[in-house]
Amino acid sequence: MTIVGIKDVRTWLGKDLADLFDFSVEGNYIIIKAKNWLRKEDFAKASAVVKQHGGEWMSLGKMSHFRLMAGTPPITQIEKESKRAGDLERVELVRIAIDLLEKALTKLREAGY
Repeated sequence: MTIVGIKDVRTWLGKDLADLFDFSVEGNYIIIKAKNWLRKEDFAKASAVVKQHGGEWMSLGKMSHFRLMAGTPPITQIEKESKRAGDLERVELVRIAIDLLEKALTKLREAGY
């Protein structure tokens, strides 16, 4: 399994574009937040790269950012086909279920099971 980290995201964006963002990890997500207001072209390029790898834009006013699952492989062909077929909600629910299962397994392991 390919592990996705901040270094991967910076590589996907390219140096010039990556330098416009601050990167952090929160929970199971890589958060990609613009340092300053982005030009329309830069936003479009970053959005295309993030979406290509299964990420999304979170519109939250001053707290707006891109987010991408950390530690998971880039978007699969099945997910691409599902999105084309209009099954975005189903794909997101599967991702949420996987995230919850991973958290539950971690808690069980910490408890000694």
